[in-house]
Amino acid sequence: METEPPGKDHPLLALDNVLLTPHIGGSTREAQKRGEWGAAEEVVRVLSGERPLNPVIDPGARTRR
Repeated sequence: METEPPGKDHPLLALDNVLLTPHIGGSTREAQKRGEWGAAEEVVRVLSGERPLNPVIDPGARTRR
């Protein structure tokens, strides 16, 4: 949507087969807990001298100059 929340006259709101949720609508408690634990495990892994499972920057990638 360009504007959130959509205006009361938005055509999607008139449809019976549409359910609109905020961006956080798909984030369940379980998903949040998994994300929190995953982040904590990555910190422990790196502090223990191991490589992260999901590095943001690939150490093997070449840098542009």
